[in-house]
Amino acid sequence: MKKLPILLTLAVLLGVSCATYPPSSTTVWDDSVPPEQTAKIFFVMYKPVEYNNNSLGKKVSKVVSVPAGFTEFTGDINYKAKWNGSRVKFKEKGAVFSCTLEGGKEYWAIADYWNGEWGIILCEDEIKNRLDFPPYSTFIGFIPFDPPVFFKGN
Repeated sequence: MKKLPILLTLAVLLGVSCATYPPSSTTVWDDSVPPEQTAKIFFVMYKPVEYNNNSLGKKVSKVVSVPAGFTEFTGDINYKAKWNGSRVKFKEKGAVFSCTLEGGKEYWAIADYWNGEWGIILCEDEIKNRLDFPPYSTFIGFIPFDPPVFFKGN
């Protein structure tokens, strides 16, 4: 039964995915680190502005390559979806989440509202140009924003 909210969330996200497939460019944090020691993250409805308290600069791609290990991102939520036939838009600056990423792997980080809180749905899946979201089998977990972010209405 716990899988149902995640499946519903991924289904909602599928509805807004037409404009979310990964672009061909990647923001690389440190190009001296070999690819097998870096993790690639594709952000959906979330724009990272800081990585481990360091600015990513003004021109950040939706795909970021960072050294593996503990990672903290600060970024801006730009959420748009349909819930029960209504359009929902939510924007918030400075949303923070952290996780540990493995080298040589690719991840999807999808901003979402789940079980009463905002956070990141993290999936481990290949980043490629496609019009759907990762399958449920790639779901790693839901990471709440810390400090919490609160919905302020449409």
